[in-house]
Amino acid sequence: MHLARTEHCRSKPPRLSFYYQNLDWGGDVDELAVFYRTSATAEWQNLMENGERADSWTQKEFDLSEKSETFQLMFEARDNIGYGYGILLDNITLQNYIPTGIANAEDSPVKVWAEQGCINVENATGIVTVTNIIGQKVASKVGEKLQFQVNGGIYIVQAGEETFKVIVR
Repeated sequence: MHLARTEHCRSKPPRLSFYYQNLDWGGDVDELAVFYRTSATAEWQNLMENGERADSWTQKEFDLSEKSETFQLMFEARDNIGYGYGILLDNITLQNYIPTGIANAEDSPVKVWAEQGCINVENATGIVTVTNIIGQKVASKVGEKLQFQVNGGIYIVQAGEETFKVIVR
């Protein structure tokens, strides 16, 4: 999902912050790698590779590029046999970054809007799935013109390859 930042956050680069532990797992200490890129096709930039044991929570912070309005993050836990069980992550946050929507959603032929306690979808192809803000599936239907009756709240609508955020009042 490509997210855009609000205007007042553009003067500072986004800042990634997280805590991690790297525990001994049966005599093996894993490696945590963190990567960042500015588009789905850009090369991954390595922010961190650390294979040292960390028994207590350790904070890491990184400033991300100012040059991009969108970006992707990847956390990779690995060891010599490919599992990375000893890596724990917590409190992953982005500062100076407030997502306001999905870039280029206005160019989509699929139209999604909320009205009178319903989510309306037009020009959809394939399965349309509605999930609430905590990731629980609320409804799923197939059709070009659909209506979902829902309670007030924030929902994510997946229509084929496209994703929309909808606020129902």
